[in-house]
Amino acid sequence: MQSYLFMDYEFRLEKECPPYWNSQLLKSNLGTIFNTFEYSQYAKRRLNWEPLFLSIISKDGGIVGQSLIFEFTKNYFGAKFISKLSKFYSKLSKIIKWNYGPVTFIDDQKVIDDFLSFLHSRTHNLSGSIHPLYPGNFNKNNYIVNIFEFFFNFYNFIKIISNVNFPKR
Repeated sequence: MQSYLFMDYEFRLEKECPPYWNSQLLKSNLGTIFNTFEYSQYAKRRLNWEPLFLSIISKDGGIVGQSLIFEFTKNYFGAKFISKLSKFYSKLSKIIKWNYGPVTFIDDQKVIDDFLSFLHSRTHNLSGSIHPLYPGNFNKNNYIVNIFEFFFNFYNFIKIISNVNFPKR
């Protein structure tokens, strides 16, 4: 587990799913399949993305938000090029991706703002979306929002549902 004090919150990044993860998601109306442990396993197996479980902790120790994120490096030029300029290149090509996050447990725009600032401190290439029913403002810090993220999320949802065997009535 890596822990970062950033702004008003502690940001905990874990490679393994915390035991409270899915049950905590159920405490918010904004929890979706895209932030569950099961989706992390799907993304790992099918998309080859390594999941990170990000918990946002308040000063009093309560969980105010959580999001499943994926950090990866895009290889645009091939392995030979990367080996020569790997440190410089990895900073430029590192991407953080998330879907419908963070799931928040308090009604405070600051959680979203600090979440975005924290991710932006790790890389400038962000690709994600918040829940469409979230009442706050995603563009407050002038981050670029990819409007096609909704379609990507919907496409992945359809792929997941198409692989589920529903019982016949």
